[in-house]
Amino acid sequence: MFNGLAFAFLFQALLQTQDPRTAASITVERLILDGHVTDSRGKVIPDLVAADFDVRIGGKAAEVDAVEFIEFERSEATRPPRKLQSVPVSEAAPQPRGRMIVLFFQTDFTRQRVRGHMQILHHFDRMIATVEPYDRVAVVQHDSHFRIRQDFTSDHAKLRSAIRETLSVGGGTEPEPVPEPSLLEELDPSQMRKAASPERALLLLGGALSKFEGPKTLLMLGWGLGHYSSSGVQMDHLYTPARKSLELSRTSVFVLDISDADYHSLEVALMKVAEDTGGFYVKTHIFPTMAMDRFTRTIEGRYEVVVKRPPSITVGKSHPLQVRVRQRGASVLASREVVVRP
Repeated sequence: MFNGLAFAFLFQALLQTQDPRTAASITVERLILDGHVTDSRGKVIPDLVAADFDVRIGGKAAEVDAVEFIEFERSEATRPPRKLQSVPVSEAAPQPRGRMIVLFFQTDFTRQRVRGHMQILHHFDRMIATVEPYDRVAVVQHDSHFRIRQDFTSDHAKLRSAIRETLSVGGGTEPEPVPEPSLLEELDPSQMRKAASPERALLLLGGALSKFEGPKTLLMLGWGLGHYSSSGVQMDHLYTPARKSLELSRTSVFVLDISDADYHSLEVALMKVAEDTGGFYVKTHIFPTMAMDRFTRTIEGRYEVVVKRPPSITVGKSHPLQVRVRQRGASVLASREVVVRP
């Protein structure tokens, strides 16, 4: 049974050109898919090979060319013990890889939402403790408009301070400029002030994150998207462009629902953004520690999967994406569609 913790599949085209003397067209032959795969206990599975993956684009089987598991750099204090291996002296040390994570807080003064917001803050020390020197984590907030509480950093003290400030509206410490990568450099303050809806904030954030290479993770601590009407929950008109913006920036959205309630109407929209972008949705009002631990385990590593584009798949259009893993106990959650860009 293929249900999911997380398989955040997005894409990046590898381009293959014909001889310029005979043709000027560019044909997309292969796609690079980013993702996470976990076992039944929520731990990342690090040893899958190409034959383990079944990828379908637009209902057509896509041949998997290669698979690489990318484990992010960890300090000696948090790295699990491993067998010693001899390394040739001439072999160059690999460049350390860090994660790019954005913590997105929705702030509201409804009692159930404030209570849930305050409760989850007590559990962030567990997540912050996993932030390594090569990671880059930013803290952003949406209330009546969009603001940055902390630009990308790996400083635990700065992150804790910024997270505490998300309980308030306005005020707080102005974020300091940081070296690249920097959200401050990519976001327009005037547009942020006009972002009255969380969907517009996500749209702006996706555009900014697209300026940085590699996959990104967005952890949304929220209470809802869209609005409730007599016909049910309706998505905001900006949801689709926001989702596409996040997909194009290779950003997976993981949602921790902070509402202190067993059920609420706008949770349907939160589930949708997680499913659409390849993340997962979980409530925090009963077992917040388990929710936070599930997230931190999932993002410990990822896969890069190179697939051939099925001949019948049209370049420049969106196509349904299905991904499965042929291994007992493996859990996969893929984004619902992929756009093959020219």
